[in-house]
Amino acid sequence: FDRVTNERMDETDQKFALKKSDISEFVDIIKPLAFQGLYSKSSTTVMHSCTALKMLSLLDADATLPPLLDRLYQALTTLTEVHQTSAALDALSAVIHPTLQIQNFSAGIGHIPSLLNLTLTGI
Repeated sequence: FDRVTNERMDETDQKFALKKSDISEFVDIIKPLAFQGLYSKSSTTVMHSCTALKMLSLLDADATLPPLLDRLYQALTTLTEVHQTSAALDALSAVIHPTLQIQNFSAGIGHIPSLLNLTLTGI
């Protein structure tokens, strides 16, 4: 993540910079693993998945956030899988900053009111 951030800030030497396709490919490889651990019964696994999803969202928000938000909506509306609610709240708190960054994910702000409304039942 630090390398990509430095490359995005510094426009001087782009010879060895990671391309958008490289970043997208990396995100596509790691994303299923992060999603798989999100609803684990182990709190440590959930925490690591949330951290990975936050970093993936900062790297490529358009590839990470739409499927994550779909999963969060499902988890916050389910009545039978109670452990998903707490994991969804953890994930939401981890990715709220990348979701609100308009330059990375313009549709993110539109999701906030409905997500906050759904979180009232989880509190």
